[in-house]
Amino acid sequence: MTDVTNFSAAVLVICLPGNDPGWELRKAGDLAGAEAVARKALAEHVKEHGKSHHGKLPFLDSLSLTLFQGRRFAEAMPFLKESARTSERHLGAAHDATVSRCANLGIISVFAGQNTEGLKILRKVRDLRASKLGQDHKLTLMAMGNIAIALAQAGEMDQAVHLFRDVLTGMARSQPADGPDLAAARKNLELAMSLASGQTDKKKGMDAWAGRGDGPAVPGKLRAGPLSGKGGSPLSGDPGTSR
Repeated sequence: MTDVTNFSAAVLVICLPGNDPGWELRKAGDLAGAEAVARKALAEHVKEHGKSHHGKLPFLDSLSLTLFQGRRFAEAMPFLKESARTSERHLGAAHDATVSRCANLGIISVFAGQNTEGLKILRKVRDLRASKLGQDHKLTLMAMGNIAIALAQAGEMDQAVHLFRDVLTGMARSQPADGPDLAAARKNLELAMSLASGQTDKKKGMDAWAGRGDGPAVPGKLRAGPLSGKGGSPLSGDPGTSR
């Protein structure tokens, strides 16, 4: 998948371009247009099929991702929650696509100021990832990194630094030495250490992780979902291909 912005938190792209009505507009930087087409597609689907139909998932994902990219975290929350609930009902709580939606809900909850709830969701995501994929899998480590961001938001800087160290160690074991994931893990640890020492203001650090403001430049990626080896969609139970 194509990286469309520079986030340090691990946010998962769940629906593929062909299923996402706002994809091309977001890629072109037209967030207002992307929001409009996603809202229209969602409204039309609900009108035709009803509120409970799972076919609305791509439109919920498209709209919540568009709002997230516009830093409109609180506005994205209802769509993220509805997407996670619908996915769990249709695919099951442990399905990759559902876990990915919960991962997005968790970290965006943190950025929306709902840290306690976000941290609870993120820990559940980490446990599900670790039990299914292993401790050193990239998605498990990304979940751990998001927990570390939530801990930093809560002022638990020593715990955040410790967890970011674990993420870096895991990435060093499982990812290419010159790859972006290892580089992002290293930069995230540097930022956490700077926050812990008081060299970087907390708000500036959190803004950097949320991809906004003029905080420290910390390279990160808008993450693709779990590797599928083939095209897919949230409806087929395939959260998409890795970048």
